[in-house]
Amino acid sequence: MSDMYLDFSAGTFKKEFIIIPIGGVGEIGVNCTLYHYNGKWLMVDCGLGFAGDEFPGIDVMLPKPDFIDKIRDDLVGIVLTHAHEDHIGALQYLWEYMGFPPLYASEFTCFVLKSKFKEQEIAESKMDLVRKLNSGEKITLGDFSITPANVTHSIPMSMILFISCKVDEKETIVCHTGDWRIEETPLIGEKTDEETIRKMAKNGIFAVVSDSTNVFNEQPLFSEIDLQQSLREIISSWKTGTIFIPTFASNISRMYSVALIAKSLGKKMVLAGRSLIRMYEVALKCGYLKEFEPFIFVEDASKYKREELIVLCTGCQGERFAVITAIAGKFHPYLDVFKDDLVIFSSKRIPGNEKKIDGVINQLIEKGVTVFTEKSHFVHVSGHPSREEMRWLYTTLNFPRLVIPVHGEISHMSLHKEFVQDVSSEMASVLLKCGQVVSFNPKAKNKEELIHILGDVESGYLAVDGKNLIASDSIVIKDRKVMMENGLVVVLLFLNSNNRVARRPYILAPGLLDMAVQEDVKIVSTLVTIVKDVVEDAFKNGVPSVIRPIAKHVAKFCKKELGKVPKIVVHVENV
Repeated sequence: MSDMYLDFSAGTFKKEFIIIPIGGVGEIGVNCTLYHYNGKWLMVDCGLGFAGDEFPGIDVMLPKPDFIDKIRDDLVGIVLTHAHEDHIGALQYLWEYMGFPPLYASEFTCFVLKSKFKEQEIAESKMDLVRKLNSGEKITLGDFSITPANVTHSIPMSMILFISCKVDEKETIVCHTGDWRIEETPLIGEKTDEETIRKMAKNGIFAVVSDSTNVFNEQPLFSEIDLQQSLREIISSWKTGTIFIPTFASNISRMYSVALIAKSLGKKMVLAGRSLIRMYEVALKCGYLKEFEPFIFVEDASKYKREELIVLCTGCQGERFAVITAIAGKFHPYLDVFKDDLVIFSSKRIPGNEKKIDGVINQLIEKGVTVFTEKSHFVHVSGHPSREEMRWLYTTLNFPRLVIPVHGEISHMSLHKEFVQDVSSEMASVLLKCGQVVSFNPKAKNKEELIHILGDVESGYLAVDGKNLIASDSIVIKDRKVMMENGLVVVLLFLNSNNRVARRPYILAPGLLDMAVQEDVKIVSTLVTIVKDVVEDAFKNGVPSVIRPIAKHVAKFCKKELGKVPKIVVHVENV
């Protein structure tokens, strides 16, 4: 093991109550947190995140499981706060790798997980390891006691978690919020379980690991009911064409709002996107959305007049293969857009996705389509707490001694930390980094001693590359970057038994040279001469291999003459 990372195998930290954010700090997405006590580990959430432009060909990222692999035999379970992809999405890739630890979640989240696992062809016998949690009912996993409480969010049956351990015979409780907000009259799902939250608060809360996403808003701006009214006004006033609404597939509240509007206006609701259909089916299993006629799937959309249709679809973040992206690029098999249509992006832009979203929007506008976004119209509300709601939580929890901001970029987390001091100067707050190992110290007499930073463990990302998982720093991604920016040169060299050139070298330069351009043809001829010269020099000087010298001279020429440093591949055939 590298000296950079802590080694838990010797039991050095056995009696420490520890938190390690594997992902979800300093970023939006990839939420994954480990808790440790008495040699055992508990994981909260295991989500994915969107890949940025620095990862060409990659759509989503997962938490790197290197450290998790080392402690898998001591992992007592994974508890999920809710069914959003940034909290559960990595499990379909990593659950088997982790040795199928038991999963605990609300009924809705359990159904979503089982649906995902079925798609991944995970054995039916493993589904018994997906276990239901109920609000207010405590479970015990090793030395951890976990009490969930329902909270309002944009997806049903979201939960806040109270995780407790007896540290030196004293109960130490950490509240892990997940995603939440306060909504007195949620459109769908349960109200926040204030009774359980207040009951747990009486026991004394040591720390809160707390959602930072919406910290820039002082007060909750609007509710889902307010948004529904705004969407109703927009949709009812649009008299021509089809209305497309890209949103998050897991936003069941939005699905309900749009379905209610469609029903009241006599329109037909179309679902477009595999993940949307999965969420719809899970919602029906849990008793939601049953007051509506079955929604229409895209294959049957052509049976209705275009002006009758409201299409709820995937792609609000500009994902490459999502429905609205395919429609904008004119490669969707069933749906198309026309100049009389309206597209409403009913979502917030996740940082890092702006360029992709704008690319889709520009394609739609070029086709004459009208596009509304949260910047231009009231078409989205957040499912995350404002500062006023955070203040309510910290007050209700009787001002925990410590707040750890998570689920946000550095700007979100830093403002959250400052806000904690505004709530109470008696509360401490600390910003953590991915992989940082922090021990709780409930016996501390002052704020400065509430935690001890012990060191770091392995963290980072895995990239989902088609059907493969690769490291985020893989040579595959590095080569893609080079080829994307500088092109590729492939040299196919034919040598005889004397290591002399047997026939003219063959050179390809995709992404660098265009063989329909005469000047580029001349450049290839020059490269052929350079390759021949290198081989002759190697023969005269007894150099055993020509691969590296050829790559060196070709790179030097390309940089000097073309201003590019392409990826160079040299292959030698003996003939």
